[in-house]
Amino acid sequence: MIHLSEDLDDFYLDGLVSETFNPRKNRFEKNRGGIRNEPLDTFVYAYAAAHHHELRLHRASVADWTARETRLLDMARQDPAVVSRGTFRPPEFDEAGVSRETFVPSMSTRTAIDEIICKFDREPSAEVRASELDTWKDAVGGTDDEIAVLGALTDQLAEPGSPIVALLDAALVQRARDVLRGPSPIHAARRIVRGTRHSGVR
Repeated sequence: MIHLSEDLDDFYLDGLVSETFNPRKNRFEKNRGGIRNEPLDTFVYAYAAAHHHELRLHRASVADWTARETRLLDMARQDPAVVSRGTFRPPEFDEAGVSRETFVPSMSTRTAIDEIICKFDREPSAEVRASELDTWKDAVGGTDDEIAVLGALTDQLAEPGSPIVALLDAALVQRARDVLRGPSPIHAARRIVRGTRHSGVR
């Protein structure tokens, strides 16, 4: 018997019954009507993983789940320098004493503009955090238009304590949208030829 949550929507529940067994062909086939079967696929994968001989989650009791939850919460409270297997990972340095930590590249100018406009659209009453503003100001690359628009946006966002919708000028926001709608310089040069055995470039 399978217990389903009341929070699942109709898309998921319809997807679970999107295939029917065909005894003549001895296989499951998709029902007509265009219902997507991803919920069924992911359910079957999860069911198989739960019954794996190293997990056997279908045999777990309430006490087992409580112990699992406690262990996960304890791991979340640990020092981030402790990896999942409980071993300490000291910071690594080269011969010159420079840290070997992974380098995180700067955000691109286009991505920074996109983040600002998304925040303006989705969270108009939210304030801009100083860390966000610093990340946007440090963005690199881009066309002259993108750099100019990002500079104007970050200048207007420099006033702390006000919602983003009150800081940005409507004309500037529209200009930023126009810049984002323009062709991306990364993908403009390539055009894939469809219908050939191997995709080529014109």
